[in-house]
Amino acid sequence: MARLPGAEALGERPTPTLPRRTPLVADYRPTSGLEESSAQVLGHSAQELQQAAGIALQMQEQHDTVRAEDAFNQLRRRQIDLTFGKEGFATLKGGDAANRPLLKEYGGAFDGAAAQLAAGLDNDFQRQLFTKRSQVAGIQLREDVARHVAHQSDVYADTVFK
Repeated sequence: MARLPGAEALGERPTPTLPRRTPLVADYRPTSGLEESSAQVLGHSAQELQQAAGIALQMQEQHDTVRAEDAFNQLRRRQIDLTFGKEGFATLKGGDAANRPLLKEYGGAFDGAAAQLAAGLDNDFQRQLFTKRSQVAGIQLREDVARHVAHQSDVYADTVFK
């Protein structure tokens, strides 16, 4: 039983005492051990799920890369056709090559083919991969056109002077 302070405690601050504590839910500890086993199984399942998600992400990236490479291969075929095909710039000789805006014509045709192929891709990641590769190929095509025009301009000049 609690004791009440007497006259000798007059002027002193009383010290609070806490009531007896009842167990809380946070203090609960499993007694059977089955709860710990369930927690371990749940943790293992979460780890396997994380691994499966990683594999799925890796496979999606691989698919995106293959899809972008396929589109790039189609663009390269178009580039070869623009260069050496029946209507390719390499078939134009002398004045036919020197007096036409080949860089604008063939560069525009290449850019149109690249845009068409990019529009057919499934997502932005595929388009990014494709665009990186197609820009390099576009520069190569323009370089080849410029080199061809420079060479055919010299041929055309020699023909005119003769």
